[in-house]
Amino acid sequence: MSDFCVFCETRRPQGGTEILVLGSGPDMQWLEFCQPCGASEELTNAETGETLTVKQLFDRLDKTGD
Repeated sequence: MSDFCVFCETRRPQGGTEILVLGSGPDMQWLEFCQPCGASEELTNAETGETLTVKQLFDRLDKTGD
C-alpha cells in the first residue's frame, strides 16, 4: 500500500489509506483513499442512480467479499 489518497493527493495521511477496487479485467479501477475523503467523496452507480460515499461502498463490498 502506497499510502497516497487519490482524492486529496496526500501522501501518508494520518490513519493511512484503504483501497477500493471497482470492476474487473481491463476496466478495473483502484481507488486509494484516506478516512476523511472516504467519508465525503461520493460515487454514483450509472445504472441504478444509487449514490454512496467511497467508504460506504468499500464497507459494503468488504462484507460481501466481492
